[in-house]
Amino acid sequence: MRTTAGIISFLRNSSLYETEKPYLVLLPLSQDANVDKSIPRSNLLYEDQNVDIEDVRGLEEHYRLEECGFQYMRHNTSITSLLGLKGDGPTISDVEAYKSEVEVFLKEFLQATHVVCYDFRIRENVVYDREDIDLRNPLLREGPAVGAHTDVTARSGPEMIINHLNASDCQKFNNPSYRFRIVNTWRSLNPVCEDSPLAFCDYRSVEPKDLIPSDRVIPERAGEVYYLLHNNTQKWAHLSRQTPSELAVFVLYDNKPGPQAKYCPHISFRNPACPPDAPPRRSVETRSIVISPMQP
Repeated sequence: MRTTAGIISFLRNSSLYETEKPYLVLLPLSQDANVDKSIPRSNLLYEDQNVDIEDVRGLEEHYRLEECGFQYMRHNTSITSLLGLKGDGPTISDVEAYKSEVEVFLKEFLQATHVVCYDFRIRENVVYDREDIDLRNPLLREGPAVGAHTDVTARSGPEMIINHLNASDCQKFNNPSYRFRIVNTWRSLNPVCEDSPLAFCDYRSVEPKDLIPSDRVIPERAGEVYYLLHNNTQKWAHLSRQTPSELAVFVLYDNKPGPQAKYCPHISFRNPACPPDAPPRRSVETRSIVISPMQP
């Protein structure tokens, strides 16, 4: 198995967090204007670490969602306008069509009863010259995230599910006979992804003490994510030269008791094998609530 010595950013193990909970405020200017200007919008401190990242190319079948928290699946999208440059695509209709595609795929892949894709985001590894962002805009483009993390915690998972299911679904599925998962999909929009590829930390190698609950304030609510402290026992993996038809699927939350993966820390990394003329990474990701029968 090939290994890449990549650079990954982690939350710094700072004494600051003995007295303050880590947080990040992401509000549009219209809402941020009502927040005390003396309060910093973030207290997140990061540190870069050189990490050995295993290349799973040719060994994909050994990495399963239930075991390590991530899995690569062959899946093509029929939505051809996602790779628009600087605002020339996609449209709202394209976004909804892509989310529907993901729902159909996850329902079959995970043998689910019901799937709700509630979030869609395109990311580009470019510098944006703008003063305002609104995370409620489905056409918003963001740069790659900073700091190894997982988007949902044991506390915020149920809150996310309640927030994004309609009243009828809540009434129908809110009983112990159903398993609730929050699942992310990630697709390269480059023909080959070499710049800032996405890496995953094997769930089985994560020590709970290295997961730091952190507040994330967005327009609708104050949510919570886990940031990851670096630990030499962690095992990281990625798929080299990932193509658009090689869909990464990874778990963010799972309410089923048992030893299966319940989250998967992830982050893009600086790839030393990236050619200097490689195009900036472009990718599309979704988050979905997946409801299936609770089985032993």
